[in-house]
Amino acid sequence: MVWFSALRRDFFGYALDSWKEAKKVVWPSKKETWQVTAVVFVFVAVLALFMLIVDQALTWVFYDLILGRG
Repeated sequence: MVWFSALRRDFFGYALDSWKEAKKVVWPSKKETWQVTAVVFVFVAVLALFMLIVDQALTWVFYDLILGRG
């Protein structure tokens, strides 16, 4: 019964369209992949350094200046 249903036709039509779209994907080269990976690592390192500096500055402001502890 399911073999002749509209659900089966819709599913296989969707799967076929998905396969066609997947064939159109242009994958990056190995060089491009390494470049993008390097950019991501640099960005993460810079962001981590920025967050460390902000955290240390806020710790100093709140504990040393406002509360007088330290």
